[in-house]
Amino acid sequence: MQPKVDLSAGLCENCHGGASHGAVIKEWDEYASPGFEMEAMLSHSEPTDVAEPSAPDNGKSCVSCKSTDGAIPNLAAPEVYNLNEDALPEPEAVKEWGITCTVCHNPHTTALRVEDEVQLCANCHNGREAEADGAPMEYFYPSWEMYSSSDFATGVHPVELTCTDCHMAQSPVDSGANGPAGPDHTFDFDPALLSDPETENGCYACHEENLASLVAERQENISGELQALGQLEVNAGEALETANGTEAYPELEKAYNNALFHIAYVENDGSLGIHNVDKAAIHLETARGLLENVTEATGTGAGEEPTEEPEGPTSEEVPGFGAAIAFAGVLGALYLGKMKTRPGKYVVCCVKMALTTETRNHKQNRNKYSFNKILLNPFFLSFWEAPPGKLVEAIFERPD
Repeated sequence: MQPKVDLSAGLCENCHGGASHGAVIKEWDEYASPGFEMEAMLSHSEPTDVAEPSAPDNGKSCVSCKSTDGAIPNLAAPEVYNLNEDALPEPEAVKEWGITCTVCHNPHTTALRVEDEVQLCANCHNGREAEADGAPMEYFYPSWEMYSSSDFATGVHPVELTCTDCHMAQSPVDSGANGPAGPDHTFDFDPALLSDPETENGCYACHEENLASLVAERQENISGELQALGQLEVNAGEALETANGTEAYPELEKAYNNALFHIAYVENDGSLGIHNVDKAAIHLETARGLLENVTEATGTGAGEEPTEEPEGPTSEEVPGFGAAIAFAGVLGALYLGKMKTRPGKYVVCCVKMALTTETRNHKQNRNKYSFNKILLNPFFLSFWEAPPGKLVEAIFERPD
């Protein structure tokens, strides 16, 4: 008879709750707190099959970092890019979705499973060696790649900092019901706590009261550039549509996808430049150059809207042959569109309308899902996908 194995945090809480570790359990279990917002916040306590319903369907690569059952065997050989799928359970066998105490701590000794704290975190928080190769990217989270080449890790910063120095800051001494002070288990980055003189955190010695403002300034710079690139991304996407069907299109599409990769590299790191502000700036500068190349190659400036095709005739200009002639014109436009030719200004207007809508929809999905699969809708988007009313409206739309 096999003994029952329980990897839940509740099992640890049976002994380590209350006055001894009550605060730790409460901090970790952010998911259960009244103010937790799943769309805006992240927590190791989230049941991944609820927070990310697609994770159980994506194979073992998600199991390794999204479940306790998978993370423990994956840490047996904790190389940053060494995903040992043979040791991982199948998604349907996972009982504990989410990261509990036993992933990081050996339940029999409470010591860390991996002595090197950075390696422990980096085993999951890494970009899986993702590179800009011209194709749409899957999920990747390059926190390790950002940090490992930063001033904090290379000795440039006066004090070498690891993940836990910033994400597990010491709380102020509390002799009350929450127990003694200890490392924060929300894993949130809190500049005010890091520079609190009532704690043992090292930032106060140099930064005192200015750490929060320094962090805010760096993040605002990166955030501002990301917002600016958002508009440039829209412009480049629309410019790419105009190049569809030309010899230049494949290379322009690669440039566009690579730009999205560099933007996501900064977005998915999650620190808005704090892990490595110089590297973040380089990625965003590279993205800007690629997007500007796309717009310039198609004759639409980096800061300009793509030139619109001439509008079709108004209803007053339709020859007076009655409804039959108008309907015949619509059928002709549909036929030419189906033949994938460039039929003329009226049909192009419809193609542009449909493609623009589709591209913007994909952009919204990228923002929500870290652009898991961005696919620009090619020129052969069929008119049959657009409601007939929209097609007629596009051809005979009354000018402003």
